[in-house]
Amino acid sequence: RLFDSDGNELAFNDDTTSKLRTSRIVSQLENGKSYFIGVTGKSEEPRLYNPITGVNPSPGIKGEYLLNIQAPNNPPTINDIADQAADEDANTITITLSELSSGENEEQPFSVDAFGFDDELLAIAIEHSNNAPTAKLEITPVPDQWGDTTVYVAVMDGGIDNDLDTLADNKQTVVDFTFSVAAINDLPTIDLIQSNSVTEDSQNNRIALTGIT
Repeated sequence: RLFDSDGNELAFNDDTTSKLRTSRIVSQLENGKSYFIGVTGKSEEPRLYNPITGVNPSPGIKGEYLLNIQAPNNPPTINDIADQAADEDANTITITLSELSSGENEEQPFSVDAFGFDDELLAIAIEHSNNAPTAKLEITPVPDQWGDTTVYVAVMDGGIDNDLDTLADNKQTVVDFTFSVAAINDLPTIDLIQSNSVTEDSQNNRIALTGIT
């Protein structure tokens, strides 16, 4: 049973009788306030236990109890990323990711990952040290490709059990932005022509031209 500092009951469990049973109370608590938790055995009498005085007119059934108070898992954080643009065949663009964390006032392990909707347009890599608040996102336009695509950056924490591999309790925050690659007017191409020799007065000498675009 959960009480506020004045002894008012805020929540209680309603489990049925069982020899092996876990019980759970979910309640939203306020920072800086005091609360009381009371554990009593099953009784047919009304719940009259007073956490202020400790008086309980009904003794209930005694037993051993394990109390586990679990804090909420706040979502990971990451700053928004502005839309980006580059020309076709451009060099790698590096974007600094900041305000990375497992969540407000939390110290869980967290991971950072990124991918593009169109992997034929961009090559994407992340450089991030363990639990560092910043990371580098490196984006390289694929040669001879142009267009627009969405890039997603995901930050995932380790959840209540601090384990990134157990996904059920992990939380994830995803931000996205548009990356535009503009087409450029490439120079025409032709393969190098090797030196050739012909005999005097010969006719119909032909040289094959290749690599023309």
